[in-house]
Amino acid sequence: MPNDRRWSVSYARRFVASGIVATAIFVGCAGAGLANWAVGALGIALLVLAISLVVVSAVRGGARSFVRGTAHVIAATEPPANISIGRCELQIVVEAPGLAPAKVKIRDTRVPVAKWPDLGVTLPIRVAVDDPRHVRILWDEVRTHSEERAEEERFKEHIQRIVDEELDGAGEPALVGEVVVGEAVGEVVGAVVDAGVEDAVVVEEVVAAPRVPRPRPRPS
Repeated sequence: MPNDRRWSVSYARRFVASGIVATAIFVGCAGAGLANWAVGALGIALLVLAISLVVVSAVRGGARSFVRGTAHVIAATEPPANISIGRCELQIVVEAPGLAPAKVKIRDTRVPVAKWPDLGVTLPIRVAVDDPRHVRILWDEVRTHSEERAEEERFKEHIQRIVDEELDGAGEPALVGEVVVGEAVGEVVGAVVDAGVEDAVVVEEVVAAPRVPRPRPRPS
């Protein structure tokens, strides 16, 4: 199963590291100006500490494993107007192999409006194995609304063709039967007429249609 590994440092640690670097530069410059090597060494130590903090955070973030999964959308903000990409806040239920389903709220700043998620849809994602809050929706694998409508139309046309073929197939025996019955009636009637029988119409009625009972004479 493919994993995504990337270098990442949280904003809080970046802020702390930046503060340490600024302090280290100030202390180092002060030590150099005062010609005090102890103060200068303290500045160098602070600088090394800031670099170590960034490197350790990046390595720990890069060691995070990601797996493919799905996200079921249960809430989403409205799409913006007149732009192609917008910011969307979503509440999703994350499901992935080896992970328990988890309800997560995420903010995605680059959501294509043509693929804006509707309630109830399922989206492909990559999620961190150790933290389901680290989710990345794979928008490249999501179809646009127009593509979904075209797919629905093609599916309806396919189903309609199947239904029409089934109806035509069921109607052919009836048509064939009518032709056969008609030919049989014609042969019987022709034979009767050639024989000179006067009740040819009655014979045709018997073969082609059920016999109609004759009304009984009323008693006088």
